[in-house]
Amino acid sequence: TEIEEAVRVKVGGTELSDSEYTVTQVDPFVEVTLVDAPGIGTEIEISIVKSTVMYAQGVSTASNGIALQEQTTSAARFITGDS
Repeated sequence: TEIEEAVRVKVGGTELSDSEYTVTQVDPFVEVTLVDAPGIGTEIEISIVKSTVMYAQGVSTASNGIALQEQTTSAARFITGDS
């Protein structure tokens, strides 16, 4: 699913590939099962990558065709200093 694709796992500072873990739960929190157990005391970091849409969506396209500097989305307004 999309949420599983957004999950990133680092073990000892190295990001794991998708084949090195399985997302076993996403709500109300993310839970993963690692293929290989890390050593005792090894730091594990689990994060979810999020993004913000800069452009307003068109009817049948990803963008409404208006230039970024003229967009009224909150992300675009932040960039132009109008937030």
